[in-house]
Amino acid sequence: MIYKTLLFGLLISVNIYSQVAIYDSGGPLHPDMSVYDIKHYVLDIEIFPNQKAIEGVVTMSAVITTNSARLAMNLDTVFTISNVAVKVNNEEVKSSFSRENGLIFVQAESLWKVNDQVQITTHYKGKPLAAPLNKLSWSDGFFWDKTTNDEHWITNVTVLNGADIWWPCKDHPSDEPDSADLFFTVPNPLIVASNGYLKKVTPLSADRTKYHWHVSTPINNYNITINAAPYKIIDTTIRSITGEIYPIYFYVLPENYENGKILFPQFAQHLNFFEKMLGPYPFRKDKYGVAETSYYGMENQSIIAYGNNYTNNKWGFDHLHYHELAHEWFANMVTCKNWKDWWIHEGLATYMESLYVEYLHGKEAYHEYANGYLERMKNEKPVSPTGTPSCREQYIGDVYSKGAAIIHNARYLVGDKVFFKALRRLAYPEKSMETKMDGSQCRFSSTEEYIQIFEEEYHDDLDWYFLTVLRDADLPKLLVTENKHKVWLNWSTDFDDHYVMPVEVDINGELQKIKMKKGKGKFKVKDGDTYSLDPNNWLLKKVFRR
Repeated sequence: MIYKTLLFGLLISVNIYSQVAIYDSGGPLHPDMSVYDIKHYVLDIEIFPNQKAIEGVVTMSAVITTNSARLAMNLDTVFTISNVAVKVNNEEVKSSFSRENGLIFVQAESLWKVNDQVQITTHYKGKPLAAPLNKLSWSDGFFWDKTTNDEHWITNVTVLNGADIWWPCKDHPSDEPDSADLFFTVPNPLIVASNGYLKKVTPLSADRTKYHWHVSTPINNYNITINAAPYKIIDTTIRSITGEIYPIYFYVLPENYENGKILFPQFAQHLNFFEKMLGPYPFRKDKYGVAETSYYGMENQSIIAYGNNYTNNKWGFDHLHYHELAHEWFANMVTCKNWKDWWIHEGLATYMESLYVEYLHGKEAYHEYANGYLERMKNEKPVSPTGTPSCREQYIGDVYSKGAAIIHNARYLVGDKVFFKALRRLAYPEKSMETKMDGSQCRFSSTEEYIQIFEEEYHDDLDWYFLTVLRDADLPKLLVTENKHKVWLNWSTDFDDHYVMPVEVDINGELQKIKMKKGKGKFKVKDGDTYSLDPNNWLLKKVFRR
């Protein structure tokens, strides 16, 4: 997800567990959401573009994990609910429901027990939150747009506000369905592009068609999306490094069909590069898809949202497509279950851009690109704090720029051989996982696991580095003292007393790396020598001379 956004100001606080606003997600998990584990969603939603409204029936299948007579789901208060039906172990049971500030509470007449299979079916309708038709605002909601031929063009995005702005769900990153079935009914001649693979297209009448998309693997709530327009489809197939052939689809507006054909070859080029660096494309059992959208971009699983106006950057590639594709590995296959670890999604995806620049143009270009991360850092909040922040609380530019800079600095620290082994394991910790397509390749991860993977490849402790730069908002301070023919270096941080990052020094055009035992080091200079510290800008640092 690209960080161009207009935040909504609605904040509603009820108690410690429901203080996350309707237009937010994550945070502390409500006790009535902790009693069940999501297994499957069925969305059956009809879109009414002229009214900018939807009407749906959504079934949530879950397993009870704690004996309880009540559970909770999320749904925006703009919707009217006509019925909530409950089945337990495939039998209908009596229940009731109530609503409170974006929460639906489903109350049973008898206790649900551990391992009970529960299905909650919600009938609802209303006008979902609309987003402004301005790509630069990058707001969550429905985009009720029109093509140049005045035909409807409908897309949506929900990462900041949460998926509950258009369907009832457990709106928390810690729980994903194992699979999903998505039914969307739209007026003709609209075509629906969504997640997974297209299972069936059913004409319902002369002017309405239902599309059935099946997602065969776990999926983040916020990734589930609808894209509906009179799309033209550009397609091909690609062979994965594991041997499977899978399809690539590009859903483009008719007026941009020729532009789409020009951009389309980059998709395979980018996929090939990612497979080489990170392992196979994770969702090849379904497809790789890209849909042209009214908003800038989003990592919607197997149907990337694309709104970059078919524009290459100065390095000769469409960085929006490349960035969102990176999320198929870091965000969609590997997912943070707590928004405090959001840098795993955005920092890694952003860093992968610099590797592609290096692949295309060499090491000097890599450093030029990486310098942009360092220049954009704000250092106002920790990249990975403790606790359970909500999505909006952790939505800061530094999860992109500083997250990428942290990985860039780690490459310098551990060296390329270790780094690229660790990078691939951040996606697929075990080689055997690279052949999986049944959903077992998907997993939740955390900052702690990422540190562990780097340490296993490096064969040494790295907490002193990662925890310092991730948990501390400020940068490590490099104190420099010149004394006759010696230069003394001393690291100072608020987090670790022994920050031992080695410092590269250029003396008269020759590089040497200064070891910083217990955070201290020194080097000699002669009269007339010139030197520069960290000439390639590898390090996260603030330099103070005294």
